[in-house]
Amino acid sequence: MSARPSTPDEYEALRVYLAGQRQRFSLRLTFEEIEAILGHTLPDEAYTSCGWWTNEADSTTPQSGAWLDAGFGVDAVAHQSGTSGWVGFVQGLQRWPRLAVDSKEFAQKGVDERLRELALGYVQSAKLLCVSLGERPNELSWPRASVACFCYRHAIELFLKSCILHRMPTIERCSHDISTLRKEFLRMYTHADFYFETPYDISLDDLDELFGVQVALVEDFERKPDQVFRYLSDKKGRSPRGLYFFAPGSWLSLCERLEADINRIWVKISDLDRSAEATAAAGGVRNADSP
Repeated sequence: MSARPSTPDEYEALRVYLAGQRQRFSLRLTFEEIEAILGHTLPDEAYTSCGWWTNEADSTTPQSGAWLDAGFGVDAVAHQSGTSGWVGFVQGLQRWPRLAVDSKEFAQKGVDERLRELALGYVQSAKLLCVSLGERPNELSWPRASVACFCYRHAIELFLKSCILHRMPTIERCSHDISTLRKEFLRMYTHADFYFETPYDISLDDLDELFGVQVALVEDFERKPDQVFRYLSDKKGRSPRGLYFFAPGSWLSLCERLEADINRIWVKISDLDRSAEATAAAGGVRNADSP
């Protein structure tokens, strides 16, 4: 193999081949297979440098136009030897070259911190969807609304769990019911500075117990809001008896308030941790729930 200048036409056969693979999300081709498609050998740099397989097209990288114009981006390159290797192509990578994230750093955080950040991720995603549906009313439908509702509700669940696990990291299992989690949260964090409200603080089961009768004629699955937002049905396909409502503006306000509460309360918890550490270092004793 010898170094030589490349031209866009030189890689047209690869573009045509990849364009014919649009029904596939990803595919892997060996260097030998790519050369067979092209009808000529690849330059030396393709066998030695991942940089040759760039997802950024300009006058110095005409080869990248072949996969970018076909709607693919290079996901991985393996140089197995000086004369062999393979390339992974994935649809969509050309849209935002080099923009990606992995879970390595996040996975190294404590479980309480992971759940708190996931809670923020869910509520912030719900905010984005509320804004999108509010600005594009023709796209508003219950399936899309239910995703925003689910993200909001799940953010509450994750945040309560993060606070509980922060105080009791050895707990083996937490409930999925927000009313139950909230009771445990308030038992651990008794000061008013930790108080916040959500629409799910009191469950239908709580109301039944309070009044001594079944207060709402609903299907069993409707007692679990996450099931309503995920399926709007039970395993037998029954529809809900209740009517559920979504207005982008009001749900956006709920999301904004929840995000602010999460950040506010976590600052208070961090302040408590620092205060407890300082008190312990000084040999004193202090109520862990004091502001």
